[in-house]
Amino acid sequence: MTPQALATDFLAAFTETTVRVYQAFPHEIATPALRHQHFVSPFSLGRMSWIKPSFFWMMYRAGWGHKELRQARILAIDLPREFFDRVIAEATLSSRLQSQLITPSDVVVQFDPDRDLHLNKLTSRALQIGLRGPVLREYALALPLQITDITSDVIQVEGLIHRGMLKEAQALVPLQQVYPTPAG
Repeated sequence: MTPQALATDFLAAFTETTVRVYQAFPHEIATPALRHQHFVSPFSLGRMSWIKPSFFWMMYRAGWGHKELRQARILAIDLPREFFDRVIAEATLSSRLQSQLITPSDVVVQFDPDRDLHLNKLTSRALQIGLRGPVLREYALALPLQITDITSDVIQVEGLIHRGMLKEAQALVPLQQVYPTPAG
């Protein structure tokens, strides 16, 4: 996908060399992923797996880890920026897949309304990246630089929000900035 095709800005936590994405899993996937620092069975390489750079979009999708048991553990996955940028460059917009007869891609992106501290919709957009096939295999088995369980941090942030301690909650949220889409 050209940078022009990815015209919507999105937020992410990143450094010069890494990008953090989030996924929510049941215990039986999260525990071995943390132990091995890559994804192993029962993580499925046979279906699309969606990664989310937006912390608040992940919290919305997983209901702060309470939505369902399949999303009880929130993991932060630090990836090489080189991989992340390549994935974005290879991506097909999900709306194009639905509206045109084009060859399915191993990388699909879609934009959804981002969320704020209270998980209310924003006008800004959150990026979701669907991976499958060889790209998913590379992501799951070879690339994570670090996988961190942030479930307890997420629960702490949610508790502070419910107690009206918004400054304290915001201080625990990862710093996210507009991601500089690579020139292509």
